[in-house]
Amino acid sequence: MILVRLSDGLGNQLFQYAYALCVQQCGAEVQLDCSWFPEFGLNTLKNATPRAYALGPYSLRLPMAPLPMAEKLTYGSGLLAPLRRLLHQRPGLLREGRQNTEPARIAGIGADRLIRGFFQEARYPDMVRPALLEDLRLPEESLNAANREMLEQIRSCNAVAVHIRRGDYLNADCIGVHGICSAEYYAKAVQRLAEQTGQEPHLFVFSDDAAWVRENFKSPCPVTPVAINSGADGHLDINLMRHCRHAVIANSTFSWWGAWLIENPGKVVIAPEHWFADGRDVSALYPPAWLRM
Repeated sequence: MILVRLSDGLGNQLFQYAYALCVQQCGAEVQLDCSWFPEFGLNTLKNATPRAYALGPYSLRLPMAPLPMAEKLTYGSGLLAPLRRLLHQRPGLLREGRQNTEPARIAGIGADRLIRGFFQEARYPDMVRPALLEDLRLPEESLNAANREMLEQIRSCNAVAVHIRRGDYLNADCIGVHGICSAEYYAKAVQRLAEQTGQEPHLFVFSDDAAWVRENFKSPCPVTPVAINSGADGHLDINLMRHCRHAVIANSTFSWWGAWLIENPGKVVIAPEHWFADGRDVSALYPPAWLRM
């Protein structure tokens, strides 16, 4: 049995789920470990943005593992398990970046393991795209009236999803790591997108900082702010994004998924050149067709 740990926000959980599907596709039996989230009772968050399990609204094809299984796989069983726990020895744990976590290798090791990581590479979702498009599709009959109305507006025009991430990125612990996409970035990105598509875009702006958008986001194009869903309903915003024709994203896995799920074969996606403030190389995160600026 292979357990893949889910953690952090919705975008990260989706990358971890995509990776788990890749491992399953390679022939392993895979379950999802949710013990990282406080509501499941086995973990507490320290010095981090509070997060909750966010994949509940989706029809996932992988089951959730029983909560004690993660600890059993991490430390093993038998008389030595308490000693391993005391000595922080975790023979059943494999971590991205420290061990080889390629899906084919994990599927072929023939032993129970718990896998931890972020797996923020475009190749993982790309490997299992048909499954993800199906699993992450929300039935329209499940949407409330406000979301159905917004969806009709999006379908009626040359809709472009624009995501502006601020919120926790403004915290002292985060801004030095992630940085913030500027108003200038969005202005240039919208202009570039209009040039690429040859059409005037209608911008549907998604943000966790509606006040900043009202005061700072200016565009000669039609603009519709989307502020109908709460933070706990991020899946509804991603669902609206995926029905747009094109996207301008922030340095956020949340809008990455909104853009990646767009099924328009001629879509244009514009992403920030630097994902992190220190400019570290995360080129594997970007699908080859996306434009960076």
